[in-house]
Amino acid sequence: MNLKAFIILLAALVLVFGTSFLIIGNHEVLKQNFTVYKDVVIPMYIMLALAFGCGLLISFVWMLLSGFRTSFLNWRRNRLQRAGEAVELEYGRGVEEILSGRDEMALKHFQKALERDSRHLKSLLRSGDTHRKLGRLEEAVDLHQKAHHLAEDDVAPLYALADDYEAMEDWSRLEGCLKKIIALKPKVSVTSYRRLRDLHIRLGRWEDAEAVQRNISSRSLRDPAGSGEDNELLGIRYQIGQQKKADLRLKEAVAEFRKLLKKRPDFIPAHLALGETHLENENHRLALETWEKGFLATNSPIFLERISEFLLERDDPQQVIEIHRRVATRAEKDIVARFMLGKLYYRLEMIDDANDVFESLREQMANSPTLHYLLARIRQRRGDYEGAVNAYRRVIRELKTVELTYECTSCHTEYEKWADRCSSCRSWGTIEVQMRENVDPETLGLSSRPIYLPRRDDRLLLGGGRRSD
Repeated sequence: MNLKAFIILLAALVLVFGTSFLIIGNHEVLKQNFTVYKDVVIPMYIMLALAFGCGLLISFVWMLLSGFRTSFLNWRRNRLQRAGEAVELEYGRGVEEILSGRDEMALKHFQKALERDSRHLKSLLRSGDTHRKLGRLEEAVDLHQKAHHLAEDDVAPLYALADDYEAMEDWSRLEGCLKKIIALKPKVSVTSYRRLRDLHIRLGRWEDAEAVQRNISSRSLRDPAGSGEDNELLGIRYQIGQQKKADLRLKEAVAEFRKLLKKRPDFIPAHLALGETHLENENHRLALETWEKGFLATNSPIFLERISEFLLERDDPQQVIEIHRRVATRAEKDIVARFMLGKLYYRLEMIDDANDVFESLREQMANSPTLHYLLARIRQRRGDYEGAVNAYRRVIRELKTVELTYECTSCHTEYEKWADRCSSCRSWGTIEVQMRENVDPETLGLSSRPIYLPRRDDRLLLGGGRRSD
């Protein structure tokens, strides 16, 4: 018996005792007749008894109905609870199957859960994710769309749909999905902003990517890997400059690259691209000056390689030598410049000059197989076969040491050719000549800091790199 029923029963008892007391005190009055209707007359005490009986009956019926209603609601709640527990049990079994690597069995459990409750959001999401994992993208989209319709204000189904569309390479629907997420959660959708930016980058829509990136930067959103959002913007602006250069909007491209270098003087790709743009304008002198300044600002040998390539193609070795000598005297940390000068001498058959340069570097570059290989070739050409053999022993396990190799200073991916961006870690301006010297990069004047480092699952590929084993 609940409290309400107890109170009612107690009130009824009080009423009975009160009525009895009044009856005894008003005995004569109760004997008087009470006219019900015209000639229908009954004693007063009968009328009072009937009224009391009706009130008691009504109270009893009310308590009975109230108890029945409470029992029904409890039964229904327990039934729904048992049904919910059964759904959660099937869902939990499905999750366990996923963790055990049995995806097909997991789908069966999720299906049983949905048969019991077709609106179970977690089962819809997990089932869709599993279908996507198994390559059944249409089924995944169907389940995630059902989840989205059930919870239109929940971003979880939208994130799942975004993954589906990305796997399907349906860029239009992916873009729409990401914009919906941003509209629902504009202040916290960090991942969606970045994915939208990366989508624009993948499709080569650099100006759209810049607009999104400026939005990110204005919200002070920080990259989890540690590189600032300003560096992301730097890389995107570089690609806009390259796009203008490809469209032969050369003045605009020059202005863009100069802005980048004003902001980041050590940004190697911008130096190189600015020089190439000057070449497109037939301004060879300015191109060479740009690359020379680029080397002095970064100490990267790629500039000297580009200068040599350009001038030797034009049969102008004297100017190549002059530039190499000039930067070797002007560079604050001259190891790289001197090595490149020696390599140039060797390439031009100036054996004695090359030998003098390489000998001066032996102590500083004792572990460089390229240096010892070149010294061995010089000794061999001079007839010093014993010296040549000793030098060859230093590099016997190395292959292609006469050729320069390139490596990303951020993730150590190796390349056969220089590229402005690492295809593995997505860093701009981190690919350098691999000198294999026994001095640290700072001593050589090389920076190991990545200029640009976006999230690792960006699948845009540039540069044609290969990962070292």
